[in-house]
Amino acid sequence: MTYVPQRFSSDEVAAEAPRDEAERPYGPERLGSDSAFDRWLGKVSWTGTQDSDMAQAMAISEDHSLAQKNRLEVLRFAEDGAVIAGRNGAAVLGRAVGALHVRLTTPLSMRVQQVMAKTGLDERQAEARIAFEDRVRAEMSLQLYQWDPHTDEYYDLVINTGTVTYDQVVDMIVRFYRSKYPEAVVPEE
Repeated sequence: MTYVPQRFSSDEVAAEAPRDEAERPYGPERLGSDSAFDRWLGKVSWTGTQDSDMAQAMAISEDHSLAQKNRLEVLRFAEDGAVIAGRNGAAVLGRAVGALHVRLTTPLSMRVQQVMAKTGLDERQAEARIAFEDRVRAEMSLQLYQWDPHTDEYYDLVINTGTVTYDQVVDMIVRFYRSKYPEAVVPEE
């Protein structure tokens, strides 16, 4: 089965985070003033105009284009049968037969430790990086699809990965899928 990663990796999102001085790369005071998603998207795209009405229209058009392109990609991946990470798959595929929407959560303290180990950031910086990424991803979903990915009602299964092993997570997902779609052929583990 094909695995499709998130459209934007954590490192890509973090690379566009607002920066203070070098020792404070993810200052939380910078996150509260305006949309983190708008700031991030502004750094990875270009609207090409200073006129506010035109800029707003272009932003809406760009949002629609981004959402449409993503929707078509997700549908293409799903048609072939794939595990799709993120990409607003729960919103795009909704209750499509054959889709199983899984939300993996982990306590913040464990996420902070994982980011610290991966990046070398200190605890405060890792926490700020996580807050920024969570905010960008949620704002992206709200702006492009008008849904909050942190609302569990969109998912068939929510698993706290901080309390189980990854092998147990895979086993839970496969078992749940097989019980939801007993007629489906699922490759053996």
